[in-house]
Amino acid sequence: MLASISQNIGMNMDGGFPQLVLETKEGQAGCPMYDHDNKNCQIHHDMPLNCQAYPLGYNGEKYFVTDKACKGLGEGEMTAEQLRIQRDSAKNDYDARIESNTLVPLLYSIIMGDLVDQSKKAMENMTDDQKTQLQDLIKEEED
Repeated sequence: MLASISQNIGMNMDGGFPQLVLETKEGQAGCPMYDHDNKNCQIHHDMPLNCQAYPLGYNGEKYFVTDKACKGLGEGEMTAEQLRIQRDSAKNDYDARIESNTLVPLLYSIIMGDLVDQSKKAMENMTDDQKTQLQDLIKEEED
């Protein structure tokens, strides 16, 4: 299962920090975890919150339909219990996104700080010849 998910992981930088997202392959529509041949969800047993809430979303103030083209809208019956579960999932998904959006900048700064420290240590351990070679490479790239 991990192999099927990893093929569809992409990076979204809209928020200014990297966020992992599922992306559909070129020429395909819909969820990348949906197996069109077998007509089932490959991760149904461990479905993410936004899938549990689909097509319902939450923006911190109100609930809304995220996909008006959802084939299930207006079909069948919706019980009060089903609606409660979807609303809870939509709110929990929103809360999780807010929490991760708060933590990602902190983690990013910790990782970047560590990388800077490692680069600094590597530079300190370089010989004068290696430093000169590195400076020459940087100058070549700038030209």
